[in-house]
Formats: sequence, C-alpha cells, structure tokens
Amino acid sequence: MNPLKVIFIDDEINKDNTTRIKEILEEEGIFSCTIISPDQITQVDELICDIFITDFELAKVKMTGISFSGNTLSTEYRNRYPNTPIVLLTEQGVFSSRSKAIRTDNTDLDLIWYKSDVANKPEEFLRQMKGLANGFVALANENNNSRTWNALLHLLNATERELQELRETNSPIQRDRWIIPEIAEWIRHVIIEYPGVLLDSHHAAVHIGMDPDDFSRDMDLMKLFEPAKYTGIFHEFGQRWWRRQFIDIASDLILTQNISKPLLEAFVPAFNKAFVKQTRHAVCIWDDTTIADSICFIENKPVKSRNSVLYRPDNRPAYMEQARVSRQAITHSNNFDEFLVDPDSADIADHWIEMAQEG
Repeated sequence: MNPLKVIFIDDEINKDNTTRIKEILEEEGIFSCTIISPDQITQVDELICDIFITDFELAKVKMTGISFSGNTLSTEYRNRYPNTPIVLLTEQGVFSSRSKAIRTDNTDLDLIWYKSDVANKPEEFLRQMKGLANGFVALANENNNSRTWNALLHLLNATERELQELRETNSPIQRDRWIIPEIAEWIRHVIIEYPGVLLDSHHAAVHIGMDPDDFSRDMDLMKLFEPAKYTGIFHEFGQRWWRRQFIDIASDLILTQNISKPLLEAFVPAFNKAFVKQTRHAVCIWDDTTIADSICFIENKPVKSRNSVLYRPDNRPAYMEQARVSRQAITHSNNFDEFLVDPDSADIADHWIEMAQEG
C-alpha cells in the first residue's frame, strides 16, 4: 500500500520542529510528508493530498501570487477539497485552550495541535493523524447515493439500537443524506467528545459506581466490557464504550452474583465477588464519601450530584449528559466561570462561594 500523502505548509521549512513533525509522520511508513513554503504556492489546486496540514502563522516569508494565513488557507482549501482532513499547527499561546476548542467547532478545521505538543506526544499525534486519515477515507469510500443512516451505522459499528440515540444528537444528516466534513465533525466533536451515546473511561466508571483509576487499570474489566467498546471510525481519538451496551453488561454481571441493589451500589461488589478483586467505589471529590455518580467538568474527578451543579461550558446537545461542576471546583479552582453555571443552579453556587469566603 502506498503511503498516504501529507502536505505541510510552513513558513520555516528548515526549522527543527518543522522537520521533526515530518519525521514523526513518516517514521512508520504510513505517510509521505512534503513541506511547502507559502511563497512556493501559486495555486491551491497544486495541493492535492490525503491530509492537509498548515501552520497558523505564515508571515515570515513574502508570498507571491496569493496571500494566506493558515486560517484563511484552511478555508480556501476546504472549499476546494471538502473531503480532505485539515490540521492546523500553531505555537502555544496563540490560542488559549478554550479558543482552541472553539476553533475546531469550525468545520474548516478538523484538528488543532500545538507544535510543542507534537514534540512531547509524538505517538498520540501520529495516532490521531492515522485516525483522521482513515476516518475520512472510510467516509469518502461511500458514494454520494449511499451516504445514508444505514451506511453511517456500518461505519460506526453501531446497531439499530443505537440509531434512535444518534438521531437525538443534532446530527447534520438531512433527508437521510450526509456530507463528509460535517459528519466527521459531528462524530468526533459530538458523539465521541460528549458523554451520552458513548462513555469515556471516567464517565463509564461512575455509571457503575467505580473508582475511575481502578476501572482504567483492571484488565478483567476491560475484557468484560470489550463487547461494548467503540471500534468505529475515529476511535483513535479516545477509548469509548456504547452506553446502553455497557450498562447491559454490568447489569448482567450483577444478576449472576445475585446482588439485589441498584447498579451504582451493586456492580463493584458483584465484580469483586466474580473476579476476586478489591476494586473501590467512586469517592466524591468534595466530601470523600461514596458513591459518586457524576464527573466534575473542571477537575475531571468523581462527584456526587448533590455536591455539584449543572454547568454549561459548551454547546453539547440536550440529549447528551449535561456537564456538572463540583463544589470543590466552584470554591477552589481558578478555572471555574460563574457565568457558565446553569441559571437554575446559580443560587446554590453563590451560596457555596459565600460559605467558603466566610470561612
């Protein structure tokens, strides 16, 4: 199989971190990367490839013919080649982490990486590049007439059972038809990113009342829930499980151990009994008691619902699990933003802040 073609636009083509990115991409033979200075571009039509990467800052060379920043070049490229993934590279500090997330909401950009992060996390960068390329190729392999819900279920390795949930998540599918950049954005930045249809390891753990560290470390747990694991396109962007299948597996184990308690209370003792383990219940970050049933958005730690409030840090669909922020984060974290608290919970948050200030 021929390597996938990557074009990388950078105004410092001989700089160490630029050539290092090329080395990372090519080290497994999956990609062939060509670095192009913006002053060598005469037409966007010259830039046909499998993944298009551009630096954000392109001002260090004088350009002829056309003039672009990385951002406007991405927009122009998306207009010409909508089925090719676009990656923006930039220096730390150009975007805050929050504005970085906002930028990827724009379907002209499929991924943003800081150059320093590429150097520090080369394996993760390469894994995401492979996942991005493979996902877009799989989507493009469906011809225009076959880009339907049924085709998408196949690409997601989903069942008819998940179809109704997927339909509730503000999908961009119109009249049972989808287009590639929009559906890729929806899969990665809605279905995979927000817990609801799928669960990441932390949210999966609290759904069964278990400590997230114990959940992630235990190989018997991973094997038990393997049938619920998400293996569809873009799975390289984070380990996930289908929520309904995950809960069914947990419930079945509880039944085999004859434990008559709610899921949050029953799964940990059922698993420990069945596999002779000592896994722990999830402990609330605020009061150190069990059993925590949610995850604090800011701290990424388990929290009880009664010790947290609804938080609105993003535009996730209403069907997804809504974010919560813990009393711990509200009173101790500099990342807490009072304007993102759900209006119905604002009085509770204010009261907690007043109590913390009083001492």
